[in-house]
Amino acid sequence: MTDAARSPRSNPPATTSQPPARDTYDRDAVQEILQLAIARRNDVESYSRGQLLELADEIGIDRADLYAAEQRWLEQHGDRSERQQFIAAQRQRLKLSLGKFGIINGFLLLIDLVSSGRPDWSITLALGWGMFIALDAWKSLQPGTDDFEKRFQKWRFEKTTIDDWN
Repeated sequence: MTDAARSPRSNPPATTSQPPARDTYDRDAVQEILQLAIARRNDVESYSRGQLLELADEIGIDRADLYAAEQRWLEQHGDRSERQQFIAAQRQRLKLSLGKFGIINGFLLLIDLVSSGRPDWSITLALGWGMFIALDAWKSLQPGTDDFEKRFQKWRFEKTTIDDWN
């Protein structure tokens, strides 16, 4: 008997379509396996809603469960998009604040230099104002903090109020 005949593990299977030797999978494993299988389908970049329904039927997902999952996904996707819009708006607001800071403090520094020949009180004002801008930026751009959530909720409320008026 040859070594290959004695050791079945030394020869890989002829095809890759053989299922692994596992009989059960937990929920997370099933989700990951299905996601990987769908991702391997390179020929399709997007699926229609009808194709989504067909896929769900093929793998035995109840329509009510699919609709609930679809609704949850839409809510999460919308929230993520709104958060990205909020962060972009906060960055824009901070850029405007920095522009005002630079213009006003440059003018005050010029006045200070002309009046006393050296920067004196203008540096103190610039440092104080700069500290407030830095703290505001810290609060505005740290997702997951209470200040960020409060500002986001306020921005969302104002945005929906303005949209309702239009």
